[in-house]
Amino acid sequence: MIITVILGVIEADAGWSVGAPETGLAAVDRDLLVDRDGHPWVPPSALAGSLRAHLAEHAADEDLMGSRPPDPSGDELPERSGEISEHPGGKRLKPSRLWLLGTRIRDRGRDAAPSTEVVAATAIDPRRRAALPTSLRHTRQVGRDSRIELYLQHDGPLADTDLQLLATWRPSIGRDRTRGGGSARLTRLAHRAYDLDDAGQLLAWLRSTGVDRFTGLTDITIPEPPDTMVLSADFEIVDPLHLGTGSDRTKAENGRKSTQAISRTRGGRPLIPGSTWKGLFRARTGYILRSRFGDAAACTQQTGCGQCRLCDLFGSAGRRGRLAFRDSALSKAHTTSRTQAAIDRVTGGARDKLLFTRQIVAAGRLTLLIQALEPVASWERNLLLHVVRDLHDGLIGIGGGAQRGDGTIRLSDQSLLADLQPVTEETSS
Repeated sequence: MIITVILGVIEADAGWSVGAPETGLAAVDRDLLVDRDGHPWVPPSALAGSLRAHLAEHAADEDLMGSRPPDPSGDELPERSGEISEHPGGKRLKPSRLWLLGTRIRDRGRDAAPSTEVVAATAIDPRRRAALPTSLRHTRQVGRDSRIELYLQHDGPLADTDLQLLATWRPSIGRDRTRGGGSARLTRLAHRAYDLDDAGQLLAWLRSTGVDRFTGLTDITIPEPPDTMVLSADFEIVDPLHLGTGSDRTKAENGRKSTQAISRTRGGRPLIPGSTWKGLFRARTGYILRSRFGDAAACTQQTGCGQCRLCDLFGSAGRRGRLAFRDSALSKAHTTSRTQAAIDRVTGGARDKLLFTRQIVAAGRLTLLIQALEPVASWERNLLLHVVRDLHDGLIGIGGGAQRGDGTIRLSDQSLLADLQPVTEETSS
């Protein structure tokens, strides 16, 4: 009898989270799953679906992970008495030979659990193009790049073709994949086969437990992943940019109290989250489609209609979108504060006790990255390029105060726009 143990190492970018049930905490609307020590946790079940989907693309999911449940028919599945059982409807069921035993999560830069952060996001009203009232929600997520070790066991030997297939897996972690979360890649796959009919190997198996069995492994070469990049654009900040955190702080200055709006950061660097990019691109793309082909071309429903071209590309309540917008950390950023006072519309002067301060990024560079989760047509990429041009031309901005001239960015290299084509019915049908 042969048992094969497998170790997979997954590098996950900051911003991932595996959702937890509602905790009832007022400060967090969407919490993440943690272990008994309160550290971020990825249960094996959270990775099994991604792995099975990958194997299914190569018609190998049932061979390694067993039969899929039969179509719902009201019949109960029989108890498995042997390697293969039979459903009352006649389908022969195979149990999984591949076991996902557990995971261990560490900070990518140190041997400790990664830290977490609470971030805020606001839904945008598609008709008003402004924040939707009472839509502010807070999400807890992992705030640092992480290393996830996945421990697997396979009953029986694994063929080289099976190992090569596992090495091409492109895992995803948790939720919000289209809004900057869940970005990950497999960086190591190693295995070891224990022949329990051999006395020495049987003794080694019995004398070890847990992760101690994952020693003396043989590594498998991880191939280069396919290029899924749809669009990459480098920008420079022209006008001050502010992306709020959803929480403010009060400070005293010259004997007066003022409220300061804090900018979004990660690891001390200003950040444009993927959710901001997605909201901006969805709103502007919808505007372009409705301007060219009428209101029916792109819906303005809050959760999406699920039928129009906009929902097909960006997703709706019933279907995930085909684009993944990555977080953009700013480089060479110059952060400062800007103090303002509200104006009394009656007197025309400053209103008392309404002094407020915003943290802004006055200068810096950033990179927009959009990747494809599913195939993207050339006309759809062309639509995205039109949004990039509108950003470059200053017709739209990023973050708060865009209607006051803030948030303007400009392309560092305009050669990207050389591929731009007119939006016509032929290219959008």
